[in-house]
Amino acid sequence: MNNKLFYGILAVIIIVVILLFFAFGLNGSKKQSLEAFDQQPVPSSVLALLRVPQNVSQAIGIGVATPPVKISGTPMQVEGKPVVVYVGAEYCPYCAAQRWPLTIALMRFGNFTNLKYTLSDPNDVFANTPTFTFYGSSYSSQYVVFMPVETTNRTGTRLETPNALQNATFSAYDLNNPAIPKSSRGSIPFTDFGNSTMILGSSYQPTSLQNLNWSQIATAINDPSTLQSQSIIGAANLMTAQICMLINNSDANVCGQQYIKSIEKSIG
Repeated sequence: MNNKLFYGILAVIIIVVILLFFAFGLNGSKKQSLEAFDQQPVPSSVLALLRVPQNVSQAIGIGVATPPVKISGTPMQVEGKPVVVYVGAEYCPYCAAQRWPLTIALMRFGNFTNLKYTLSDPNDVFANTPTFTFYGSSYSSQYVVFMPVETTNRTGTRLETPNALQNATFSAYDLNNPAIPKSSRGSIPFTDFGNSTMILGSSYQPTSLQNLNWSQIATAINDPSTLQSQSIIGAANLMTAQICMLINNSDANVCGQQYIKSIEKSIG
C-alpha cells in the first residue's frame, strides 16, 4: 500500500470517528436535557397548548387513533358521576403515549393541578418518551371522576398501589378477562370509561413522539397536518366522545360539537 492510499484511508477513518463522536455526544446531551425536566411542574404555557381549538379537533376527527372496545359491566360511578379509571406506570412508553390524549380529553371537562413532566424508561423501546405523570396530581370536574394510578416510576420503584375500585376494574377487564389472549392480560396502560368501554394499550404508536420535547409535541398537535395531531387529537376525540356518552351529552360544551356527535355514532 502506497503512502497516499494509506493516509487517505486514515483520514476517512478519522472523519468517521469524529462524526460518530458528535452524533453520540448530541444524543447524550438531548437525553440529559430532557431528563432535567423529569418531575418538574407542567407550565401554564404548555397546558394552554393542550386546549386545542375546536376547528383543529373538527379537522382531525378520529385521525389514526384506534377506537375503544365495548365492555358490559355495571356502570361505574362515584358521587353520581361516571368514573374513568387509568392504570399505568411511568416507565411504560405506551402509557407515556396514552397520557397525552387522556389529559387533553379530561381537560375538556375539568382541570388538573400539580401535573408534572416525566419520561418513559431510558432503556426500553421508545426510550425517554416525553409525557406527563398523574402521580401526585389532582383532577376536578363537575361531570366526571378521574381515578389514575401510576404503579412505579421510570426506574421501577414502587409509587402507588391500586385502590379497591381500580383493582376490581383492572382485574375484571384486563388481568382476568377471558376475551383477551392470556399473553396480553395484565398489560398497561389500561383505561376504563365507566365500565362502558375500555382501551388496553395505547391508542396510537409512540413513534410520533420520538426526538421531540413537550413543547414541540404540544405545538405540533395544534397543526392538523402533523402525525402528532392525527394521533393524539384523534385519540383525545375518541375519549371525549366516550365521556360525553357517559354523561348523556349534558351541558358540557364539547359534547355539542358535531364532530363529537359523529364519533359517538361511529362507536355506537
